[in-house]
Amino acid sequence: ISILGTTGIVEPMSEAALLATIRLDIRQQAAGGPGTLVLTPGNYGETFVRERLGLDLDRAVKCSNYIGASIDMAVEEGIREVLLVGHAGKLVKVAAGIMNTHSSVADGRMEILAAYGAACGAGPELVEQILESITVDQALEYMEQVPGLGQAVMDRVIRRMDGCLRRRAGTSMKIEAVVFTNARGLLGRTKGADGLIEKIKAGG
Repeated sequence: ISILGTTGIVEPMSEAALLATIRLDIRQQAAGGPGTLVLTPGNYGETFVRERLGLDLDRAVKCSNYIGASIDMAVEEGIREVLLVGHAGKLVKVAAGIMNTHSSVADGRMEILAAYGAACGAGPELVEQILESITVDQALEYMEQVPGLGQAVMDRVIRRMDGCLRRRAGTSMKIEAVVFTNARGLLGRTKGADGLIEKIKAGG
């Protein structure tokens, strides 16, 4: 596969090599840090971590689409706490237990948003608009037709995502998540995310 970031530079790397790189980065963090780690799928996440959360990227590991595998590695390397920060275009999938977020593996973004939209009161026409959306931002724009619907949907998505992440991490590691889009900024976060962010800022 090739990784194309916001720099426009294509970095060819096999899946095995990419996973090995992620493993090495996590291992180095585990060896030299206080046991906390920031995971982010890509460049957008790194920018949000630095500019919006005010965290040092020295504590961050880019996990690409391999969210589940990276969580497994963090557990295996003895990391105690993980903050996952990512664009909703990827992290919405985690609410359905999709832990490899590459579009060639699984998508489901609009189906997830449409299902929770219906559960939160969206009518059939709006559900159809959500299903036909190309991006998460477009789906949320349609949801704005109903006051409060978009936030209600994201709250439900975050709660389900939280459960999926915790099941993957098991009992030995705490994991929190922050979800955003570039157009809308912060969309939601798990209950303990703010506390973990402050702990990381303090060097803990």
